[in-house]
Amino acid sequence: MSKAVKKPEKSINTRLHQLLVLIFAGLTMIMIFIKIMFL
Repeated sequence: MSKAVKKPEKSINTRLHQLLVLIFAGLTMIMIFIKIMFL
């Protein structure tokens, strides 16, 4: 819980989380684009 101790695993988890968010946003954009194309 202490912020003084920084572990490398946390930074890796943060980057992985950012990557997942980017992928999710990209998939959402693709889904919206497909919906627009089919409508």
